[in-house]
Amino acid sequence: MKKYELTGTFTTHSNGEDEFTLYQIEALVDIPRYNVKKGDRGGFIECEDNLSHQGDCWIGRDSYVFDESRVNGNAFVEDSTIFGGTRLTDNVIVRKTRFIGIGSNVFDNCAIHDTVVHGKLIARYDTTIEKTVIFGELVAFQESIVISDSKFHGAVRLSKNTHIEKSIIRKIHFGDGKQRIRFSTLESNEPGQVQGELAVYDSHVSANEVLIETASRVHFHNVHAMDLKKMDVKGEVDFRQVFIHPGTELSVNNVYNEGVVTLIGTFRRNVPKNESYGINVSSKRIRMVDTQFKGDVRVIGDWDIDDTKVEGAVLLESKNERSTILDDSSVKDFASIHIPFSSKNTIHINTMHLQGDEVYTAIF
Repeated sequence: MKKYELTGTFTTHSNGEDEFTLYQIEALVDIPRYNVKKGDRGGFIECEDNLSHQGDCWIGRDSYVFDESRVNGNAFVEDSTIFGGTRLTDNVIVRKTRFIGIGSNVFDNCAIHDTVVHGKLIARYDTTIEKTVIFGELVAFQESIVISDSKFHGAVRLSKNTHIEKSIIRKIHFGDGKQRIRFSTLESNEPGQVQGELAVYDSHVSANEVLIETASRVHFHNVHAMDLKKMDVKGEVDFRQVFIHPGTELSVNNVYNEGVVTLIGTFRRNVPKNESYGINVSSKRIRMVDTQFKGDVRVIGDWDIDDTKVEGAVLLESKNERSTILDDSSVKDFASIHIPFSSKNTIHINTMHLQGDEVYTAIF
């Protein structure tokens, strides 16, 4: 039994290469799910292959579906343009969206709003995407994925429980507010800048330079920084399971480190001594738990280090008159520890293991 028919009202649309003649549809039966009454007119399709007669699927007014695209099941399209062999099925809802790439497939209970898909989108379960632009291929094939105000370039695959908002892929610039980014690739050939509160989880960062300057807290959890030449952090920072490639110049002020932090730097010659370390961490108070420093790293300030591994040309230097604590930690190879002694400076060194043939010094 047919639930709609093609009317004599037609228009033309293009997929960028060819022109298509589209005909407006008219309902032959009621579709209560979408408040459609018999005789109501909907959107435009090229032929009946674009909209199934089975289920409650419907194409609303101001929508255009053509070029081997198909709407099945109970899917609903409103105020949208869809071509390029896109498939929408089950209970998918699409509003104010353009599918203009090739081969997208959206299933289950996904909701796509105010989005442009230039490339390919593969989504299922309860994925929600709004105010987003997709280039390349985005695969959202897990549960509880929420994406808004985002741009994606290249091939990106998202895992379950992903929440991405106010993110820009390929240009790292975050203004005031709160941003939570997971399972993302952030790339930029220009200096990136971060303001406001930022949380980045399970992500890759590839940029020449990133400046983080905020009164709010910045969280980097399980972040892999690739091809990063300089990272300047000013504000309260929580680094956990962060890996920075050799050659990165990292400068951190007012930093609170907790968790597994790996900082690997490369010594740069023919520069002043205080600038020669690939990684610089400087703060009035530095707290590090279960941390790993490796390579040419310089840590300056009043530090409290616990359950930490220090390896390579690492300099731990305390300059102020406060407690300096080194507990349950190991120091290996070329590490140097400088601690000025005064009556106001309390020093605790407990269960520390020294390895290697070099000389380790504590300056009192």
